[in-house]
Amino acid sequence: MKRLFFLFSWTMCVTGMTLMSVSLYQMYQSRLSTEYRPVAAEVNELIALPQVEPLAQTADDVVEVRDARSEAIKQFILRHNPKLLDAEPDFHEKLVTIADQEGLDYRLLPAIAMNESGLCRVIPENSYNCLGLG
Repeated sequence: MKRLFFLFSWTMCVTGMTLMSVSLYQMYQSRLSTEYRPVAAEVNELIALPQVEPLAQTADDVVEVRDARSEAIKQFILRHNPKLLDAEPDFHEKLVTIADQEGLDYRLLPAIAMNESGLCRVIPENSYNCLGLG
């Protein structure tokens, strides 16, 4: 009885795998035979887009672009130790400037300050800064 069950199971598995392989091969062949056309050309033929003239630039259209890194550090400092910005208002800009000069990621120096002194909450004696640098 066991042999009959295994023989039946093996036959069904082989038959199923064969049928699946043949159907997948047929699907693959049908995809290869289908010609693909660029969709963009077809869309441009169907939809005629109106030609729009560019607007004249006025003084109100000028946008000032600034570096957001110092603002991100400022928000970090305000979240963890707002008294630091009261004592030194441009501390966040100095950190970005130092990071640029040394070729560091701008987030590294605040992370070091957070680890060394809790972002300047506890400055060790005989230390010149809250980064732990002598």
